[in-house]
Amino acid sequence: MNLRFLILPALLSLAVGCSGMNPRTVTPEDNLSSIKLEKDYIFMAEYATGVKYEYTIKSGIYEPAGLDSKGVYYGGSPSCIITKVIETSWVLTESLKGKVLGTADCGVYVPNNKKSLKVYTVIGTNEAWGNSEPTTIESQKVSTSTFTEHSITPGGAAGVGIGVGVVNALIEAEKGRFTFVRNQKITSELIESISFLTKTNQNAEDASPIIQTD
Repeated sequence: MNLRFLILPALLSLAVGCSGMNPRTVTPEDNLSSIKLEKDYIFMAEYATGVKYEYTIKSGIYEPAGLDSKGVYYGGSPSCIITKVIETSWVLTESLKGKVLGTADCGVYVPNNKKSLKVYTVIGTNEAWGNSEPTTIESQKVSTSTFTEHSITPGGAAGVGIGVGVVNALIEAEKGRFTFVRNQKITSELIESISFLTKTNQNAEDASPIIQTD
């Protein structure tokens, strides 16, 4: 099946990842504080197919959402990551270049050594838009029929149904799990933009940098 014929919701799921992790639930005994992302953080991901995505994770408070032996998953507010198409190829139609595919719930994984942070999304929370302006959500959403009208060639409908069905089945099976954004290129700017907050009064005045600088 030609991947360029996938409808938008399934395409967004592929962009932000599909295979999920199920970290341990955080309890009060873990004594974890929240973190604060001081400003929106933008990063890129490029794939062998030639497709390049731009991701924006929103600033704000990220609460402990799970943990494993190597680090803590901090979850943000709903729809905290925005996915935008920067470069297309045979996988995506040219009309999607520069478009915002949509949003998803997201978070930041902070390893115990506070290095090599990663951005993750929550499977099953994708909201497809297909537009260049993410601030007008209701008016800018693209329906499945609108997208496929311009993307499916004659005879491709059967392949679309099978392909999308498989992707949707995978999403349903992994719903609620965390998945790292694939091929993400995270810079030191993300680490420098994050502060830990004290548990007693979690606000900007009580924030301490995630890393110490000289």
